[in-house]
Amino acid sequence: VLQEGSDSDDEEFNEEYAAALDTELAGTAVPSSTREGDQGGGEDPLPEVDVDLAVVKNILESVASQEGLPGPASNLLGLLGVHLPASDAGKVEPQ
Repeated sequence: VLQEGSDSDDEEFNEEYAAALDTELAGTAVPSSTREGDQGGGEDPLPEVDVDLAVVKNILESVASQEGLPGPASNLLGLLGVHLPASDAGKVEPQ
């Protein structure tokens, strides 16, 4: 049976959960690519992320890593009607 909690309980849970996620992700590359803006009001604001650019970059890196073979990224792009030309330029270098 689900009990309805107060808004303050929900807000407290969300803050604790976000803090736990931040702690867990602190030692990975994820914070630099997915966090948006200053969420905690801390002294070190995080830069805003252009999510569209990050998605396109990751899809292109995935297509490049497929080396011309079928895979999730090229299949997804194909379903969207996007057909990339074959490239002999090699892998996309991450910045």
